[in-house]
Amino acid sequence: MNQQNGNHNRDLIKLDLLRLLGAIVGGTIAYIITSNLPAFSSVLVCAMGIALSSLASTRSSHPTLWWASLGTIAGSIMGTGSALADSIAQFDLSDKVLLRRTIIGFLSIAGLISGIILGRNLHKTHIPPPRDFLKVVSGLTAGVFALIVTIKFTWDGLEQARVLSSRLSTITTILATSLAVPAWLGYQLGRFR
Repeated sequence: MNQQNGNHNRDLIKLDLLRLLGAIVGGTIAYIITSNLPAFSSVLVCAMGIALSSLASTRSSHPTLWWASLGTIAGSIMGTGSALADSIAQFDLSDKVLLRRTIIGFLSIAGLISGIILGRNLHKTHIPPPRDFLKVVSGLTAGVFALIVTIKFTWDGLEQARVLSSRLSTITTILATSLAVPAWLGYQLGRFR
């Protein structure tokens, strides 16, 4: 009996490490891609990545891929936030109302599509409810945020890290809200197809 418990515990630890690896790889790749694109292109890639990630219903069959898609969502949100923060630092976007609304629009459409897809797949037990999904993505996004600010502090000092943290915090709040509110509405619509 103890042998079985030991093997079971080892399998769980291995699965947890594979999930973590999937989230790190997905998040890192998405962050590198979206943070190195021009701001508007980054928003488009982020929106498409999130909409496509909602199609990944591999949570129980391929948990590493599922966690990689969650990492991709977190990484693309933070990468897009970084690209937008850099654009704001370089260019005054206060008079670019159409651009700001277009960014919010693309992300809102991606959130709505994702929500509808998840709502329609409600009967599939291997797809988590939105609260669990949002908890995991929020945690991953917070971790990526902390890592980015820590790296900035390490290389450029406290003042630069503080400026980046402020901009990134504001931008990611806007991005997350632009995605989450329409996603919740889409989820409700998808449930009642």
